[in-house]
Amino acid sequence: MSIRDYYYNLVSEQMIKACPQRIISLVPSVTETLFSLGLEGRIAGRTDFCVHPAGQVDSIKSVGGPKNVDYSVIDSLKPDLIIADKEENTKKIVEELSSRYPVYLSVVESFDDALRTVKEIGIITGTMDKAEEIINNIKQKFEGLNTFKGLKAAYLIWKNPYMAAGRRTFINSILEKLGFINPFTGFEGRYPMIEVEDIKRLNTDVIFLASEPFTFGEEDKRELEEHKAARKVILVDGEMFCWPGSHMLKAPDYFRLLQAKIEEIIV
Repeated sequence: MSIRDYYYNLVSEQMIKACPQRIISLVPSVTETLFSLGLEGRIAGRTDFCVHPAGQVDSIKSVGGPKNVDYSVIDSLKPDLIIADKEENTKKIVEELSSRYPVYLSVVESFDDALRTVKEIGIITGTMDKAEEIINNIKQKFEGLNTFKGLKAAYLIWKNPYMAAGRRTFINSILEKLGFINPFTGFEGRYPMIEVEDIKRLNTDVIFLASEPFTFGEEDKRELEEHKAARKVILVDGEMFCWPGSHMLKAPDYFRLLQAKIEEIIV
């Protein structure tokens, strides 16, 4: 794969050879991955939502939110690489920053995309050996998982209106890795707006209510249970389903615990 393919034409080969020393991450999962790669000493900036690894990111300067960065703070940090994401950051932000600085833009719509992104960041930062180690560990951990073959699972990310993870999303890819059938991959859009009746009509077995971006709670869970929208409604840690990168190392253990919660409906 060429440098051009890797970096979506936003980072030149010369910039890669420079081995960036002042990196700003606009993506929470990437910030955690940079730490996992041993790059904490080269992270110049992060967003308000970059919270992992807990206790270690606090000393790194925040540049605002992923969708409302403070350009003056970014300029003051004099970055030699900015890492952004197509879903986390707006096109306007990416275009503005790429006119000033080298920008690597990740596009993660699947499990394989997530692993490729770790590899590419490893290439950019000169930490390829560690990146390969992380990738291999992720693969090994996921290969050891039992799957929920045949169960239909809806993963809700928002309320009023309800929105579900659909096709071409990292979340859907994780559901598939776990053996679930996502009933909303046939709907229009990556995160289609849906109704409770859609969930019922599609004979959904389990509904996962995410902790982010919308924070579902017990009241939301009871509401769907009262509607008898599915056989089981479960509140889940959204990070385990939607954070790519090194955070994926934590997910399989979480999914094993999740299995115990729904084993009663496994046929």
